[in-house]
Amino acid sequence: METTHKKYKVRYGNSKILLTNENNSLFWESEICHTENTDKEERNFFTAADKAFFSYPLKKSGNIHLFGIPFNKGSNKSNSKVKNFAAALRESSLRLPIYLDEYNEQTSGIYDYLRDKYLMKNCLLVDHGDLSIVNDSLEETNHLIFQVLNYIEPQKIKFCVVGGDHSITYTLVKNLTKILLKRMLIIQFDAHHDCGSDILKMDKEICHSNFVRFLLQEEMIAGIIQIGVRGLRSLGQYYNHPKLFQLNFTDLDKLHSIVSELLNTGDEIIGYVSFDVDVLEPRDFPLVDFPKIEGPKLQEVINMIQEIFKIVPSIKAVDIVEGQSGGEPEQYDSVLHILLYLLEGLTKKGDEK
Repeated sequence: METTHKKYKVRYGNSKILLTNENNSLFWESEICHTENTDKEERNFFTAADKAFFSYPLKKSGNIHLFGIPFNKGSNKSNSKVKNFAAALRESSLRLPIYLDEYNEQTSGIYDYLRDKYLMKNCLLVDHGDLSIVNDSLEETNHLIFQVLNYIEPQKIKFCVVGGDHSITYTLVKNLTKILLKRMLIIQFDAHHDCGSDILKMDKEICHSNFVRFLLQEEMIAGIIQIGVRGLRSLGQYYNHPKLFQLNFTDLDKLHSIVSELLNTGDEIIGYVSFDVDVLEPRDFPLVDFPKIEGPKLQEVINMIQEIFKIVPSIKAVDIVEGQSGGEPEQYDSVLHILLYLLEGLTKKGDEK
């Protein structure tokens, strides 16, 4: 682990800031600059969090924006606990505080011992809190998300969303293509294909188990690559479509081939990564509504995430969904790993532009 001579702001007072070095062995005190707390005016779309993810300073300017969507009305499970997943994950992340350097240019980051690398050094995260949803209808949430995306300005800023059930991905993707007017390639990590059919509902209601089938009908969707779908399926429980591709975590060559083919159509295509945490092995993360056995190793998942950010250009956004609230903070460690590598990939894609 390399060390630097940078100073990091670890505590704010009324008029002074306490700074420390990378080893927490030296400390300095500095006056707060009058521009220190100058932020973009916040709109009333969000319920602010008491503390941001990873204890980031509650700023409104940065290179990655994040917000939670506390929504579970698209779930087929009554009283699903996925509604408050963002709050639970945010609380768990506070055990890993990240500090800004004295110039607000870099952060102290998070060190991954097993992989001997720093994450989040260049991620200046803006945590807006959670979307203020008054009425749990998909229509209202759709309208609110459209307003929020226009406020965040995805033409300039990359963003991360923490759900919520997986139906929010449909709304996010639809609104993002409407704003950016570009075709989209979706990379979906999931144990389920989410192309289900419900005869009783006549397939008119979009939910977390069928939203992919609706997205595939959209002209602006160039393709959907699903990674990790597994389990046994009977008639009506599997689905084929020319724009739908399903891979295992070891299918790196196939991934490269599909991405290359989709990108060689001549159209400008943007990327979107959606991560359903039920793709993880249940022994690594059991807090999901519909677990599937025989999941991948965490290292395989991280390898695939890193590979995707290498080969898919212009990834604009990521979401991470379908986790339950109510667990102990340490039970979310595997998901925090995933979130950190998603944010790291998104940040590096931003640095390349």
